[in-house]
Amino acid sequence: MVRLIAFFVERWVFALAIFLAVAFFGLSAGSRTGVDLLPEFEFPIVAVNVTYPGAGAAETAQQLAEPIEDAVARLAGVTDVSSFSGEGFSFIIVQFAFGTSVDQAAIDVKQATDAIAPTLPEDAGDPTIQKFDPNDQPIMNLALVAPGVDLLEVERVARDQVEARLQSVPGIAAITTLGPVTREIQVLLDPARLRALGLTPLQVAGALRAGAATVPAGSLEVGGERILLSVRRTPASAADVAATFVDSARGITAVDVATVRDTVADAERFIRLDGEPAVLLEVRKASGANSVSAARGLKA
Repeated sequence: MVRLIAFFVERWVFALAIFLAVAFFGLSAGSRTGVDLLPEFEFPIVAVNVTYPGAGAAETAQQLAEPIEDAVARLAGVTDVSSFSGEGFSFIIVQFAFGTSVDQAAIDVKQATDAIAPTLPEDAGDPTIQKFDPNDQPIMNLALVAPGVDLLEVERVARDQVEARLQSVPGIAAITTLGPVTREIQVLLDPARLRALGLTPLQVAGALRAGAATVPAGSLEVGGERILLSVRRTPASAADVAATFVDSARGITAVDVATVRDTVADAERFIRLDGEPAVLLEVRKASGANSVSAARGLKA
């Protein structure tokens, strides 16, 4: 050890060169090291989200949460199942033993919910499976404000133009646009007209649902390839909904039994920036991307 120290003392220029080289490569490597809020890790937690428009909290808990809880509780490796339900939705959280692959857990939960999906209420939406990922949180929130401009137009610009430009930034995986208002076409039934024409609200709802359905229209052989055809009729305006037949035999349309209007849904969230209504854009980075570099790319 003494001889080694003496070697570097006698050759101090060589020792200094080694020290400077190590310091240079260390600083160079450090500047290229990725920076993130959290390390790469995963929790074996899977969530199931189901919507049921118009249903109360008690109904969603009984008709959605309980059947799904019973189905996923039998899966191997499940340690805890919990849920909370509200007006029009149920959210079920399934926790697996630590060390379980979250990807395999999501597949198992998907298969279990698909098996009981036919027993859920007809108007309920399809169960949505989500894996819990701490790194999936937004790295940046952007607010878009345009005083004096209709918020629906601001949200349309955000979805059609701003999202595309932000997603082209390296390291950005997804942009989610959240607006305080949502366009809604309302059909306000007139009880007196329904009684006079001998119709029920269920018949009108069924006719409107059928009018927006996608119907298979066969297939076509083109150049050795088989192309599946379908007929889609999706109402795009209040006029389209008003013209939908609710009783085609008698030529009765929706406007004959209801008032149809193009409006906005009741606000479920309020987004403001400096007191002005705004549209929020949540920015999420790609897996393995550098959060700092991605954020700098957005600001550039």
